[in-house]
Amino acid sequence: LTIFFFFAILGLGFSYVFSFEVIRFWVGPNKFGGELLLTLIVLYSFTTEFFQYQNNLLLVEGKFNYATLMQIINAVTYMLFSLFFIKLIKIGVISLPLSFLIASGLAIIISIRYLSRRFQIDVFKLSLPGVKLVVISLLVIVPFKILLISNKGLDIFSVSGLAVLFEILLLVLILLSNSYLRAIITNKVKGLIKLKKKT
Repeated sequence: LTIFFFFAILGLGFSYVFSFEVIRFWVGPNKFGGELLLTLIVLYSFTTEFFQYQNNLLLVEGKFNYATLMQIINAVTYMLFSLFFIKLIKIGVISLPLSFLIASGLAIIISIRYLSRRFQIDVFKLSLPGVKLVVISLLVIVPFKILLISNKGLDIFSVSGLAVLFEILLLVLILLSNSYLRAIITNKVKGLIKLKKKT
């Protein structure tokens, strides 16, 4: 689960900080949907992936029917909230990511309760190291986000340099704060060095 959080932070953290710049260079700044829409998309991307992770646990335990049921509940909840936000409240383009976020969030809560009762899997306890990584990563994500919001006109070379620096700092901070991930990376590097020496 810690590895899940690791890759989620690296990928979604980058998306949250640099999406506007990517869109600005690619199709123009007027195509950017706004910070609220971006935040909702990043959040629902995380919750959706986390829900899929939990569903994989059910599949591993052979609970195919329950895993399928959870997928159906997630889909139906999403459709109901989408209709509610689009047709009744009419909140515009944020309706879809907000519906995804709520649907996946509810599915996560139901799955956690089931996994805890049926298999004594404490998802909350397993998630604590990952939650710690998310909090620590904000020390890099927030300053870079503020920097880019305050300087919306940087050339592509400056943005590229900041993107590389962002990923390096985020990676270093995460590895320094988590011995488990640090051990995995260290072992992988040692393995590659040994393989290189043999060849």
